[in-house]
Amino acid sequence: LKNTKPVLFGFSTLATGSWMLAGYNVGFTEPYYYIGCLAAGSHLFWQVGTADLNDAKNLADRFKSNNIVGGIMFASCIAGNIAMCAV
Repeated sequence: LKNTKPVLFGFSTLATGSWMLAGYNVGFTEPYYYIGCLAAGSHLFWQVGTADLNDAKNLADRFKSNNIVGGIMFASCIAGNIAMCAV
C-alpha cells in the first residue's frame, strides 16, 4: 500500500499529459482545451491526494467522482472544436 499513491499520481500525470498531447495532435491551438485538461488533471490529483486507502466509502466516493473528469474532458473537447472552427 505504501507505493499505491505515488503510482496513482504517476498515472494521473501520464493521463493529463496524454490528453494535452492528443489536443496538440488534433490541432487545438486555443487554450480552452488545455485549461480543461488541467482542470481534469487537478481533479485526478485531488482524488489520489484525498483517498484513504483503508476506507472503502472514501474510495467509492472518489471512484464515483470520475464522471466529473469525463464531463470536464468532454466539455474541453467541445470547446477546443468550437475554438478551432472559429479561427
